[in-house]
Amino acid sequence: MLTNFSNWIVKALSESGLISEKDKDLYSFGVQTALLKMIHFSTMFLVGLFLGMLLETFVFIVSYSFLRVYAGGYHAKTKLGCYGMSWVMILFVLLLTKFCPGYMAFITSIAVLIPASLIIVILAPVENINKPLDDAEVHHYRRKTRIILSVEFIVTIIFLLISSIQFSFIVSLSIFWVSVMLILGKAQMMMVDNVSV
Repeated sequence: MLTNFSNWIVKALSESGLISEKDKDLYSFGVQTALLKMIHFSTMFLVGLFLGMLLETFVFIVSYSFLRVYAGGYHAKTKLGCYGMSWVMILFVLLLTKFCPGYMAFITSIAVLIPASLIIVILAPVENINKPLDDAEVHHYRRKTRIILSVEFIVTIIFLLISSIQFSFIVSLSIFWVSVMLILGKAQMMMVDNVSV
């Protein structure tokens, strides 16, 4: 259904002369990716709205997305798998944030933040089979990842210092999830390499 809808949009753009015929496949992929992201974010915000945690959802999406786009990592093989992972992730973060006592959230923020940050510093960026990186890209993405990670690390500490435990918890969990995606992505690439040998 998503493919058909994106093809319909691209066909309309092509017929109106806004895009060339030879670029239709590229635009179709771009539109499909954009629609998929809209569905993911809409779902996350609906979950946040249902739980009365819209601001927390926004903080998680921003902190996770900014870091993940440069760090790379695991990508599900199917759109359904990707959508399912988004559901698991947002439910895990919001429910844990909602029901975790303040003192536990404080301890967990620190306990998660340091090892997850180290994993990201060591592993990032992790390429995937659909997006291999050359040396210049690796250097660029690594630098960007470390800058964003440093900012988020400092923001988490500031939240802790001003007793905004809930938001420090969310940012630390976003860093944790990026580290998990990197580990899974590294394992995924190792399996691909073993199969190709």
